[in-house]
Amino acid sequence: MPNLFMEFPLQAPAELAWQLWSDFQGLDRYLPVTIQGGTNSNEIGAVRIFEMDGNVIVERLENLDPLERKMTILSLTHFLPIQELITNVTLHENGSTSTLSLEQNYQSCTLPEDTTEQILTGIAQTMVMGLGGALMILNRASSLKLRKSKHYRSMSLPQI
Repeated sequence: MPNLFMEFPLQAPAELAWQLWSDFQGLDRYLPVTIQGGTNSNEIGAVRIFEMDGNVIVERLENLDPLERKMTILSLTHFLPIQELITNVTLHENGSTSTLSLEQNYQSCTLPEDTTEQILTGIAQTMVMGLGGALMILNRASSLKLRKSKHYRSMSLPQI
């Protein structure tokens, strides 16, 4: 069973990254996908169906551990000739930043292993770039709210 391991730095706290990533049905919040259906749940066993670049992909949430910030996703149908593609995701905290670790393994593929690895790496990079962009926007919005709330608290109200 081939195994592929990748790590990606994220310029956001792990808690914020996890809020976005662990929303299993919210993939369209950070990727250019069209949600086609699914179970409308973020519970173990939930299914999401989405279209990306004209391809319909069906995935099932196999495991979710919010305390450890880990999840496992099984790709049921996709556009690659890969059988039983499993993706394990872990988010690690690094102070004010975080690291997304992806481990993917699969039963078999009709493509050469190096080609499969390049394709899976490209897909992972695309997902992380989308996530990173969404996190940057959320970080800015959180920072602006925090600055505004501090500004308002520092203002004194006139005495009546």
